[in-house]
Amino acid sequence: MMMVPLMAQLKSQPMPSPTTPKLLQKIVTALFPQQRKFDYQHLELTAQDESEDIPTVTEKDLMEICNRVGNNKGPGLDGIPNIALKTAIKAAPALFTETYDTCLKEGYFPSRWKQHRLVLLLKGKKSVSAPTHEWSLLL
Repeated sequence: MMMVPLMAQLKSQPMPSPTTPKLLQKIVTALFPQQRKFDYQHLELTAQDESEDIPTVTEKDLMEICNRVGNNKGPGLDGIPNIALKTAIKAAPALFTETYDTCLKEGYFPSRWKQHRLVLLLKGKKSVSAPTHEWSLLL
């Protein structure tokens, strides 16, 4: 339901792409400022930290999420249509719950899961040269 008005707005106000690498770098730097690195290896776990249980992902959780995701929404960077992913989850939910549980417990998330496509949407009729005049949308 939300895609139609958004697509109508995008068609009515075309946004030029950044024309130079320098301008693109300026926009990305303004929207996503660099954070200082933190060394997690020197943290000591306390008894409380070790005893905290990470809730498991249940089949019920997966099914609720599947029911919320629209079949006609665009796929992510993997190109897998939502209907195909939902069908796979419903056919073998244990495979997905085990994968998600392992990732949560070990604190590991594959780098491919962290890749996004950045789309910049112009805020009204403001100048394209100012990075703060754009919304960033990660797909």
